[in-house]
Amino acid sequence: MLEKTFAYLKKHLNKYVKKYKKEFKEQCELLGLGVAKADSRVIKRSYCYGFACGLSNKFEENLLETKEEYGEETALMAIGVQSEIKDHIQSVVKPKIVNKNNSLELDRKSFSDGFTEGIHFNV
Repeated sequence: MLEKTFAYLKKHLNKYVKKYKKEFKEQCELLGLGVAKADSRVIKRSYCYGFACGLSNKFEENLLETKEEYGEETALMAIGVQSEIKDHIQSVVKPKIVNKNNSLELDRKSFSDGFTEGIHFNV
């Protein structure tokens, strides 16, 4: 599941950012704002955070459906981030540490789009 999710995001994120920036530029021109740029890092971070929240929401819905079908004894347990996931992120994703002012900034549209994709992602 982890590899499928990362492969999807790796393939989809660059296309999403390109489309987002094109739409953003068109909106700025339409509003007469001149040249305004959207930060790719903020867009990607917001999208991924929304995607993760959407997946989490989907898991919660699946748990409720499972409880209805099999009873209240059913549980879903996730404790922290497993070492396999941390190793995968460090070896495959190779995140960059950035000390910029926008490191906590999120973009609402990217978050919302990621959330929607996370809910509809086939695990």
